[in-house]
Amino acid sequence: MSSKHKAMSEALSRSGFIGLTRRSPRSLKEIEPANPFFSITMSYIQNQFGFPVFDQSVLGFASNSATVPCQIHARTAIDQARWSLDGRVVWQWAYEAMWTHASVSDTWEQTQEQYAMAAPSIALPPDWNERRRAVLVRDGYKCAICGWGLKKHGDVHHIVQRAHGGHHHWSNLVSLCPRCHRVLDGHKGMNRPGFCVDQRRRIVHSTKCRFASGPKVEEAPRGYRPCQKCRPFKGAKAYAEVAFNNRRMQQAPKILEHLRREHQPSSQLIQQVQMLTPEICVYRLKAPQGRKKIKKSNLEIITNTTVQPGQEGDAS
Repeated sequence: MSSKHKAMSEALSRSGFIGLTRRSPRSLKEIEPANPFFSITMSYIQNQFGFPVFDQSVLGFASNSATVPCQIHARTAIDQARWSLDGRVVWQWAYEAMWTHASVSDTWEQTQEQYAMAAPSIALPPDWNERRRAVLVRDGYKCAICGWGLKKHGDVHHIVQRAHGGHHHWSNLVSLCPRCHRVLDGHKGMNRPGFCVDQRRRIVHSTKCRFASGPKVEEAPRGYRPCQKCRPFKGAKAYAEVAFNNRRMQQAPKILEHLRREHQPSSQLIQQVQMLTPEICVYRLKAPQGRKKIKKSNLEIITNTTVQPGQEGDAS
Protein backbone atom coordinates (compact mmCIF):
# COMPACT_ATOMS: atom_id res chain seq x y z
CA MET A 1 0.00 0.00 0.00
CA SER A 2 1.46 3.34 -1.08
CA SER A 3 1.28 6.19 1.43
CA LYS A 4 1.37 8.70 -1.46
CA HIS A 5 -1.67 7.18 -3.14
CA LYS A 6 -3.47 6.84 0.18
CA ALA A 7 -2.93 10.52 1.02
CA MET A 8 -4.15 11.56 -2.43
CA SER A 9 -7.23 9.33 -2.24
CA GLU A 10 -8.05 10.67 1.24
CA ALA A 11 -8.01 14.22 -0.14
CA LEU A 12 -10.21 13.23 -3.11
CA SER A 13 -12.69 11.45 -0.82
CA ARG A 14 -13.07 14.64 1.21
CA SER A 15 -13.11 17.31 -1.52
CA GLY A 16 -14.00 15.49 -4.75
CA PHE A 17 -12.72 16.29 -8.22
CA ILE A 18 -14.04 17.23 -11.67
CA GLY A 19 -14.08 14.64 -14.47
CA LEU A 20 -15.85 13.56 -17.64
CA THR A 21 -19.26 11.95 -17.21
CA ARG A 22 -18.75 9.48 -20.08
CA ARG A 23 -15.15 8.64 -19.24
CA SER A 24 -14.65 8.00 -15.56
CA PRO A 25 -11.05 7.82 -14.31
CA ARG A 26 -9.53 4.39 -13.90
CA SER A 27 -6.37 5.38 -12.07
CA LEU A 28 -5.15 8.06 -9.71
CA LYS A 29 -2.56 8.93 -12.35
CA GLU A 30 -5.37 10.39 -14.48
CA ILE A 31 -6.16 13.00 -11.82
CA GLU A 32 -4.29 16.26 -11.38
CA PRO A 33 -4.38 17.09 -7.67
CA ALA A 34 -4.04 20.87 -8.21
CA ASN A 35 -4.81 22.63 -11.49
CA PRO A 36 -4.94 26.46 -11.23
CA PHE A 37 -6.29 27.01 -14.75
CA PHE A 38 -9.33 24.72 -14.84
CA SER A 39 -11.68 27.04 -12.94
CA ILE A 40 -10.39 30.02 -14.94
CA THR A 41 -11.21 28.28 -18.24
CA MET A 42 -14.69 27.27 -17.02
CA SER A 43 -15.43 30.83 -15.89
CA TYR A 44 -14.14 32.18 -19.20
CA ILE A 45 -16.53 29.94 -21.18
CA GLN A 46 -19.45 30.78 -18.89
CA ASN A 47 -18.87 34.54 -19.06
CA GLN A 48 -18.73 34.55 -22.85
CA PHE A 49 -22.45 34.00 -23.22
CA GLY A 50 -25.56 35.48 -21.68
CA PHE A 51 -27.08 32.08 -20.85
CA PRO A 52 -25.92 29.33 -18.44
CA VAL A 53 -23.45 26.82 -19.86
CA PHE A 54 -22.42 25.12 -16.60
CA ASP A 55 -24.39 24.45 -13.46
CA GLN A 56 -23.82 27.12 -10.83
CA SER A 57 -23.07 24.53 -8.13
CA VAL A 58 -20.14 23.15 -10.12
CA LEU A 59 -18.86 26.63 -10.94
CA GLY A 60 -18.94 27.27 -7.21
CA PHE A 61 -17.04 24.03 -6.59
CA ALA A 62 -14.40 25.06 -9.14
CA SER A 63 -14.04 28.60 -7.76
CA ASN A 64 -13.86 27.69 -4.07
CA SER A 65 -10.08 27.39 -4.19
CA ALA A 66 -7.21 28.61 -6.36
CA THR A 67 -6.44 25.04 -7.46
CA VAL A 68 -9.03 22.42 -8.45
CA PRO A 69 -8.46 18.64 -8.64
CA CYS A 70 -9.51 17.47 -12.08
CA GLN A 71 -9.25 14.60 -14.49
CA ILE A 72 -6.63 15.15 -17.21
CA HIS A 73 -9.10 14.22 -19.96
CA ALA A 74 -11.62 16.76 -18.60
CA ARG A 75 -9.00 19.53 -18.72
CA THR A 76 -8.16 18.65 -22.33
CA ALA A 77 -11.84 18.57 -23.32
CA ILE A 78 -12.51 21.97 -21.70
CA ASP A 79 -9.52 23.53 -23.48
CA GLN A 80 -10.72 22.13 -26.83
CA ALA A 81 -14.24 23.45 -26.14
CA ARG A 82 -12.85 26.91 -25.45
CA TRP A 83 -11.07 27.09 -28.81
CA SER A 84 -14.09 25.67 -30.65
CA LEU A 85 -16.44 28.21 -29.09
CA ASP A 86 -14.05 31.10 -29.79
CA GLY A 87 -13.54 30.07 -33.40
CA ARG A 88 -17.08 29.08 -34.37
CA VAL A 89 -19.98 30.04 -32.12
CA VAL A 90 -19.00 33.68 -31.55
CA TRP A 91 -19.05 34.44 -35.26
CA GLN A 92 -22.29 32.52 -35.84
CA TRP A 93 -23.85 34.70 -33.15
CA ALA A 94 -22.51 37.76 -34.97
CA TYR A 95 -24.14 36.60 -38.22
CA GLU A 96 -27.44 36.11 -36.38
CA ALA A 97 -27.20 39.73 -35.22
CA MET A 98 -26.50 40.89 -38.78
CA TRP A 99 -29.52 39.03 -40.15
CA THR A 100 -31.66 40.56 -37.39
CA HIS A 101 -30.62 44.07 -38.45
CA ALA A 102 -31.10 43.32 -42.14
CA SER A 103 -34.55 41.70 -41.68
CA VAL A 104 -36.02 45.16 -41.00
CA SER A 105 -35.66 45.87 -44.73
CA ASP A 106 -37.70 42.86 -45.86
CA THR A 107 -40.83 45.01 -46.10
CA TRP A 108 -39.18 47.91 -47.89
CA GLU A 109 -40.74 48.55 -51.27
CA GLN A 110 -38.55 48.97 -54.34
CA THR A 111 -39.22 49.94 -57.90
CA GLN A 112 -38.72 47.58 -60.81
CA GLU A 113 -35.52 49.41 -61.72
CA GLN A 114 -34.16 49.07 -58.16
CA TYR A 115 -35.11 45.39 -58.17
CA ALA A 116 -33.15 44.85 -61.38
CA MET A 117 -30.09 46.66 -60.03
CA ALA A 118 -30.19 44.54 -56.84
CA ALA A 119 -29.63 41.32 -58.81
CA PRO A 120 -26.56 39.27 -57.78
CA SER A 121 -23.35 40.53 -59.37
CA ILE A 122 -19.71 41.05 -58.44
CA ALA A 123 -19.82 44.72 -59.46
CA LEU A 124 -21.66 47.19 -57.27
CA PRO A 125 -24.95 48.59 -58.69
CA PRO A 126 -25.13 52.15 -60.08
CA ASP A 127 -27.21 53.33 -57.11
CA TRP A 128 -24.79 51.90 -54.52
CA ASN A 129 -24.26 55.22 -52.74
CA GLU A 130 -28.02 55.56 -52.15
CA ARG A 131 -28.30 51.97 -50.90
CA ARG A 132 -25.30 52.45 -48.63
CA ARG A 133 -26.78 55.64 -47.14
CA ALA A 134 -30.15 53.95 -46.55
CA VAL A 135 -28.51 51.03 -44.70
CA LEU A 136 -26.45 53.35 -42.48
CA VAL A 137 -29.57 55.33 -41.58
CA ARG A 138 -31.52 52.13 -40.88
CA ASP A 139 -28.80 50.89 -38.48
CA GLY A 140 -28.48 54.27 -36.77
CA TYR A 141 -24.90 54.75 -37.94
CA LYS A 142 -23.75 51.97 -35.58
CA CYS A 143 -21.89 48.73 -36.19
CA ALA A 144 -24.37 45.84 -36.11
CA ILE A 145 -22.14 43.46 -34.12
CA CYS A 146 -20.07 45.68 -31.79
CA GLY A 147 -22.22 48.83 -31.49
CA TRP A 148 -19.40 51.22 -32.44
CA GLY A 149 -20.52 54.63 -33.77
CA LEU A 150 -19.70 55.06 -37.47
CA LYS A 151 -20.00 58.86 -38.07
CA LYS A 152 -20.85 58.43 -41.78
CA HIS A 153 -17.59 56.54 -42.44
CA GLY A 154 -18.70 52.98 -41.81
CA ASP A 155 -18.59 50.01 -44.15
CA VAL A 156 -21.65 48.32 -45.65
CA HIS A 157 -21.24 44.56 -45.76
CA HIS A 158 -22.95 41.93 -47.94
CA ILE A 159 -24.00 39.20 -45.50
CA VAL A 160 -24.05 36.68 -48.34
CA GLN A 161 -20.93 37.69 -50.20
CA ARG A 162 -21.07 38.87 -53.78
CA ALA A 163 -18.66 36.11 -54.81
CA HIS A 164 -21.16 33.55 -53.43
CA GLY A 165 -24.18 34.97 -55.27
CA GLY A 166 -25.25 37.58 -52.74
CA HIS A 167 -27.65 40.25 -54.02
CA HIS A 168 -27.58 44.00 -53.37
CA HIS A 169 -31.00 44.34 -51.74
CA TRP A 170 -31.13 46.10 -48.35
CA SER A 171 -32.07 42.81 -46.67
CA ASN A 172 -28.58 41.48 -47.51
CA LEU A 173 -26.71 44.62 -46.39
CA VAL A 174 -25.62 45.63 -42.91
CA SER A 175 -23.50 48.41 -41.38
CA LEU A 176 -20.14 47.44 -39.89
CA CYS A 177 -17.13 49.28 -38.55
CA PRO A 178 -13.85 48.62 -40.41
CA ARG A 179 -12.44 46.61 -37.48
CA CYS A 180 -15.33 44.13 -37.54
CA HIS A 181 -15.55 44.07 -41.33
CA ARG A 182 -11.99 42.82 -41.85
CA VAL A 183 -12.29 39.93 -39.34
CA LEU A 184 -15.35 38.26 -40.90
CA ASP A 185 -15.05 35.04 -42.89
CA GLY A 186 -13.82 35.61 -46.42
CA HIS A 187 -12.16 38.95 -45.67
CA LYS A 188 -8.57 37.92 -45.01
CA GLY A 189 -7.54 40.03 -48.00
CA MET A 190 -8.46 43.17 -46.04
CA ASN A 191 -5.56 42.41 -43.69
CA ARG A 192 -2.83 42.59 -46.31
CA PRO A 193 0.26 44.57 -45.31
CA GLY A 194 0.48 46.70 -48.46
CA PHE A 195 3.46 47.34 -50.71
CA CYS A 196 5.96 50.06 -51.49
CA VAL A 197 6.27 50.84 -55.21
CA ASP A 198 9.53 52.02 -56.76
CA GLN A 199 8.05 53.80 -59.77
CA ARG A 200 11.44 54.62 -61.33
CA ARG A 201 12.74 51.04 -61.35
CA ARG A 202 9.21 49.48 -61.48
CA ILE A 203 9.86 47.20 -58.50
CA VAL A 204 7.47 46.23 -55.69
CA HIS A 205 8.87 46.00 -52.13
CA SER A 206 7.36 44.92 -48.85
CA THR A 207 6.80 47.76 -46.39
CA LYS A 208 9.63 46.44 -44.15
CA CYS A 209 12.19 45.98 -46.89
CA ARG A 210 15.34 48.05 -46.33
CA PHE A 211 15.41 48.89 -50.04
CA ALA A 212 11.79 50.13 -50.01
CA SER A 213 11.20 53.50 -51.62
CA GLY A 214 8.25 55.26 -53.16
CA PRO A 215 4.56 55.50 -52.18
CA LYS A 216 2.73 52.80 -50.21
CA VAL A 217 -0.20 51.09 -51.93
CA GLU A 218 -2.60 48.29 -50.94
CA GLU A 219 -2.56 46.57 -54.35
CA ALA A 220 0.59 45.93 -56.33
CA PRO A 221 0.25 47.45 -59.84
CA ARG A 222 0.59 45.27 -62.90
CA GLY A 223 3.84 45.21 -64.83
CA TYR A 224 6.04 45.62 -61.73
CA ARG A 225 8.70 43.11 -60.69
CA PRO A 226 8.90 41.82 -57.07
CA CYS A 227 12.01 42.64 -55.07
CA GLN A 228 14.37 39.66 -54.99
CA LYS A 229 15.51 40.46 -51.45
CA CYS A 230 12.20 40.71 -49.55
CA ARG A 231 9.93 38.71 -51.93
CA PRO A 232 6.80 40.74 -51.06
CA PHE A 233 4.19 38.47 -52.64
CA LYS A 234 5.45 35.38 -50.82
CA GLY A 235 5.21 36.97 -47.39
CA ALA A 236 1.99 38.93 -47.95
CA LYS A 237 -0.28 35.87 -47.76
CA ALA A 238 1.29 34.61 -44.54
CA TYR A 239 1.15 38.10 -43.03
CA ALA A 240 -2.56 38.43 -43.91
CA GLU A 241 -3.31 35.06 -42.27
CA VAL A 242 -1.53 35.98 -39.02
CA ALA A 243 -2.97 39.50 -38.93
CA PHE A 244 -6.49 38.16 -39.57
CA ASN A 245 -6.31 35.70 -36.64
CA ASN A 246 -4.74 38.25 -34.27
CA ARG A 247 -7.31 40.92 -35.07
CA ARG A 248 -10.11 38.39 -34.63
CA MET A 249 -8.87 37.60 -31.12
CA GLN A 250 -8.67 41.32 -30.29
CA GLN A 251 -12.14 42.14 -31.62
CA ALA A 252 -14.03 39.10 -30.28
CA PRO A 253 -14.39 40.37 -26.64
CA LYS A 254 -15.91 43.67 -27.83
CA ILE A 255 -18.33 41.82 -30.11
CA LEU A 256 -19.35 39.41 -27.35
CA GLU A 257 -19.98 42.24 -24.88
CA HIS A 258 -22.35 43.93 -27.34
CA LEU A 259 -24.09 40.70 -28.36
CA ARG A 260 -24.75 39.69 -24.75
CA ARG A 261 -26.36 43.05 -24.13
CA GLU A 262 -28.32 43.58 -27.34
CA HIS A 263 -29.02 40.25 -29.11
CA GLN A 264 -30.68 37.15 -27.71
CA PRO A 265 -29.10 33.95 -29.11
CA SER A 266 -31.29 31.51 -30.99
CA SER A 267 -32.20 28.09 -29.63
CA GLN A 268 -30.02 26.47 -32.31
CA LEU A 269 -27.02 28.47 -31.13
CA ILE A 270 -27.65 27.51 -27.48
CA GLN A 271 -27.87 23.84 -28.42
CA GLN A 272 -24.63 24.08 -30.39
CA VAL A 273 -22.84 25.61 -27.40
CA GLN A 274 -24.05 22.78 -25.21
CA MET A 275 -23.00 20.18 -27.79
CA LEU A 276 -19.48 21.63 -27.94
CA THR A 277 -19.24 21.79 -24.14
CA PRO A 278 -18.15 18.44 -22.66
CA GLU A 279 -20.38 16.65 -20.20
CA ILE A 280 -18.49 16.93 -16.92
CA CYS A 281 -19.44 16.12 -13.37
CA VAL A 282 -18.02 16.11 -9.85
CA TYR A 283 -16.69 12.76 -8.69
CA ARG A 284 -15.80 11.65 -5.18
CA LEU A 285 -14.13 8.55 -3.81
CA LYS A 286 -16.35 6.77 -1.31
CA ALA A 287 -13.35 5.60 0.74
CA PRO A 288 -9.58 6.17 0.66
CA GLN A 289 -7.54 3.56 -1.18
CA GLY A 290 -3.87 2.63 -1.36
CA ARG A 291 -3.81 1.46 -4.98
CA LYS A 292 -3.46 3.50 -8.16
CA LYS A 293 -6.38 1.72 -9.82
CA ILE A 294 -9.82 3.16 -9.07
CA LYS A 295 -12.69 0.71 -8.82
CA LYS A 296 -16.06 1.83 -10.16
CA SER A 297 -17.69 0.66 -6.95
CA ASN A 298 -15.53 3.17 -5.05
CA LEU A 299 -16.52 6.10 -7.28
CA GLU A 300 -19.68 8.20 -7.01
CA ILE A 301 -21.02 11.20 -8.93
CA ILE A 302 -22.07 14.16 -6.81
CA THR A 303 -23.72 16.30 -9.48
CA ASN A 304 -23.86 16.78 -13.25
CA THR A 305 -22.66 20.11 -14.63
CA THR A 306 -24.06 20.31 -18.14
CA VAL A 307 -27.29 22.28 -18.55
CA GLN A 308 -29.67 20.25 -20.70
CA PRO A 309 -31.40 21.90 -23.69
CA GLY A 310 -34.63 23.56 -22.63
CA GLN A 311 -33.50 23.87 -18.96
CA GLU A 312 -31.30 26.96 -19.26
CA GLY A 313 -33.34 28.87 -16.71
CA ASP A 314 -33.05 26.08 -14.12
CA ALA A 315 -29.28 26.34 -13.67
CA SER A 316 -28.88 27.57 -10.14
